[in-house]
This record gives sequence, structure tokens and C-alpha cells, in this order.
Amino acid sequence: MKKETAAVIAELTSPSTAPPVSANAVAEICEKANKAYIEMRYAEAAQLYRMAAEQGHMYSQVDLGRMLEKGTGIGKDEAEAASWYRKAAEQDNAYGQVDLGRMLEHGQGVDKNEAEAVSWYRKAAERGNMFGQVDLGRMYAKGLGVEKDEAEAVSWYRKAAELGSAFGQVDLGRMYAKGLGVEKNEAEAVRWYRKAAEQGNSYGQVDLGRMLEKGMGVEKNEAEAVSWYRKAAEQGSAYGQVDLGHMLAKGLGADKNEAEAAGWYRKAAEQGNMYGQVDLGRMYAKGLGVEKNEAEAADWYRKAAEQGNTYGQVDLGRVLEKGLGVEKSEAAAASWYRKAAKKSNVYGQANLGRMLANGIGLEKNEVEAASWYLKAAVQGNAYAQANLGRMLEKGLGIKKNEVEAVAWYRKAAEQGNAYGQANLGRMLEKGLGVEKNVAAAISWYNKAAEQGFSEARKWLAKLT
Repeated sequence: MKKETAAVIAELTSPSTAPPVSANAVAEICEKANKAYIEMRYAEAAQLYRMAAEQGHMYSQVDLGRMLEKGTGIGKDEAEAASWYRKAAEQDNAYGQVDLGRMLEHGQGVDKNEAEAVSWYRKAAERGNMFGQVDLGRMYAKGLGVEKDEAEAVSWYRKAAELGSAFGQVDLGRMYAKGLGVEKNEAEAVRWYRKAAEQGNSYGQVDLGRMLEKGMGVEKNEAEAVSWYRKAAEQGSAYGQVDLGHMLAKGLGADKNEAEAAGWYRKAAEQGNMYGQVDLGRMYAKGLGVEKNEAEAADWYRKAAEQGNTYGQVDLGRVLEKGLGVEKSEAAAASWYRKAAKKSNVYGQANLGRMLANGIGLEKNEVEAASWYLKAAVQGNAYAQANLGRMLEKGLGIKKNEVEAVAWYRKAAEQGNAYGQANLGRMLEKGLGVEKNVAAAISWYNKAAEQGFSEARKWLAKLT
């Protein structure tokens, strides 16, 4: 440590009987602490910040708290960090108020207390601190520690956004995009996303990219969407990496490049992003952009599934059911399908219905099968609609109702499901649940036959 620094420390640590430490001495130690931090001499910086903090310097109290919270240059101690934030907050330091609020909100180093967190965020927000404004808005938006009030959330987000807070701009944009607390206005959402994106905020870049990709509130422009996704991806945004991967995998707004897509999925997956994990698994399963490896695919599906991702759960169930890259286990497959089904994943519901209807991996239960088929059918799943039609036609696990069976066969048929088309044709041919119409039956048989459905060909041959 340099001599001049040691001299200042000597003044700060002099006996209590000595004259009060001068403001200039504290200012000097703070300047040296900041310089040490910038030069990554973190242990020295922490020591210096402590010296100043103990003299009541509120900014040093915040800085020391942050070093303690993260364990930078000093042993990690969230309780002590919260204590220093409180000292600064009680001096009306807005940064200390925000940081203390955050610790209280999440229960870091202190007992969780969302209401007190709101109180501190409000103090900072009312002083014009944009971080406090964003956090207070978020608490109102979610109803954490305060009664939910989306209009109030919008008000605070707007204050922060107008001060130039990129996070406030993103959050305000999202409220406009969804019509929460304010009249829905996708063009206004785009305007705020762009402001954040142009500041380099990865969330704004991703959200702007999505609006451009879909043409929401702005003219559709996939190439520009790719550009924004790439900016976010290169900053390490897992969502940007996944979205860029999707565009490259499909050749949207950029030349199709499955190898690069797989590379971006991997970056997101290795960050723990469950969507990237599912997408990377699918690339391995199909050998797209990477050498086909079903075991690797199963491993990535499992990572996503264990995080609660329903697509990962369905995909893991599928490979377990078929023994692709993993030891076959129909029981385990049914278990993963059920997890996804309970979260309203339509593929999980349809597959669980199939397993129950056929007694695959678990005891046969047509009543429960019909129930899951119905849940998936209502969500528009053609496979479930066709199979629910069959259950209704035959009275399997549900009261027989040929009229309703026809309705579900028709829904599946109109989505191009060959089983639904063939069975709708059969119901029309025989006049079951619907007025007999052989011409219409032939038409549906033809549609199913064109898809290679063998039964439809047989039934068609009898009529022609």
C-alpha cells in the first residue's frame, strides 16, 4: 500500500480522543478506494471502503455492502452487506435504499419482508432514483408487498423510462405490448423497446427482435430481427441466443445455418436456459448441425425437464418410451408425460391419454384417458381430437355420443389428421351421428388415403 494511503488510514484509525477525521481525509480515502477497485485490487479497496464507511460515508457504505454481498476482495457476508446498506439508506442514500430493498425482497442477509422492501424502493423512487422507480413498479405489477396495481406500475416504469432507464423502458414496453395498466399499443411498445435496445440492453434487443420478427407494432422485418437477436446473443443473453438459433435453423432473415444455430443453442443451454437445452437436444436427435447423438439429445432433454420445462418433459418421455439414446422405460415415460400434462402441455396430455388408453407404462384407464384427450382436444390438438372422437363413438371411458364423436373427428380432419379424416368419412358413409353423405365420405377418404392411411384406401375401394 502506498505511503500516502497509509497516512490517511492512520488518520482514520487514530484514537477516539483525537480530533474528528476531516472530510478531506475521508474524501481522499474514498478516491483511493475507487482507484483500487478499478485496478482490481479488491482486497485493498474493501479495506479502504470500510475505513470510510465507518466514518459514516454513505457511498462507501453502499460500496462496501456490495463487495460483502458478492464476496469481492472480502469474505462474502450478506448479513453484514444488508447492515451497511441500511446505514446508507437511513442517511437517505437512494442507492442504499434500493439495495436494502432488494435484500429484503429476496431475504438475503435479512428476513424476507416484501412490504418493507416496497417502503425502501418508494423512498428511492420518490427521490427520482430510476432504479427505485423500476423496482417499485415491478412490485406493483406483481403485487409483491403491496396491492397489485398495474396502472401504478406503468406510472413508475414511465418515470424511470423517461429518465433513460433501459430496464424501465423494457418494462414499460411490455406493459404496452400486453395492455397491462395501460391501453394495449404495440407500436408504443416497439418504441420503448427500441430505446432500450439502442442503449445496449439485451432484454430490449430481444423484445424488439420479436416484434420485428412477427410484425407486431412495426413492419415485419426478419433480417432486422436477426440483427437485434445477434446483438443480444453476443452479450451473452440466453434468450437472444435461442431466438438467433431459431432464425438460423429455419433460414429466417438470414441464410439457413444449422451448425451455427446449434452453436447458439449450446451457448444458451450451457447457461442453464431450458429452451436452449430442448432445442439443442432436438438438433442432436435429428443430426441437424451436429452429428446425430440420441444419448446426448436425451441428456439435454433431461436437463430441461428437471427444470420444469414441459417440452423437455414431453421429449424426454418420448425417448424413454422408445428407448432412443436411453434405456427404454415406458413407466418413466408416462411419468414425464404426466408432469407436462399437469402443466397444460397439450402434447403431454395427448401422450398421457394414449398411454392410459392402451395401458402402456401404467395401468389401463379409459376414463382418465378420455379426460386427458378432452383437455388436449379443447386446446386444438388434432391427435387428441381424433382419439376423443373414437372414445365417444365407442363409449370408451366416456358416455357414448356419436354426434359429438363426429364433431371431434371433423375438428381433427380439418387440421389434416388422417385418422380423423378417415373416421369422419366412415361416419358420413354410414350415417352415424350425422346425416349419411357418401360423396362427402369419399372426399374425406381420399384426403386420408393421400396421406397413406391404409384403412381409408380399403374403405374407398369399396365405394369406388
